[in-house]
Order: sequence, then C-alpha cells, then structure tokens
Amino acid sequence: MGGAAGGIVDTRSYARNRLAAYGWGAEQMNALNVLWNSEENWRPGQVDRGMSYIKQRYGSPANALKFRNANKWY
Repeated sequence: MGGAAGGIVDTRSYARNRLAAYGWGAEQMNALNVLWNSEENWRPGQVDRGMSYIKQRYGSPANALKFRNANKWY
C-alpha cells in the first residue's frame, strides 16, 4: 500500500509542476484532485493526457469540475 500511495503523491507533484504548462495557476490543483480522486495509479503520461483533455474541452480543471458536478461525468 505504501508504494501505491507514494505513486499518487509523486503523480500529484508532477501534475502540480505541469499546471503552468497548461496556463493554469496553483488554484486549479484542488479541482484536479477532486476530479482525479477516484483514479488510481496515474502515471505522468496519463496526467499529461488528462490535463490536455481538460484544457481542450473545458479550459480549466475548475470548469471541468463544474461540468462534472452538473452532469456526473466529464
């Protein structure tokens, strides 16, 4: 279990470091955490694909979270 938790922490750190590359500030990290909370074992490549999808479809994690809350998917 410790290894999986370590992977999650590393992946979230990776995502946090990539926020600026998508034009987002640190305040978007909370929305990403909520969106991805149920996901397990994300790898950096998956994070990049997920962030790219969010950027293209919703513009920001906060907008994606608003959509998900209203529609139960994003």
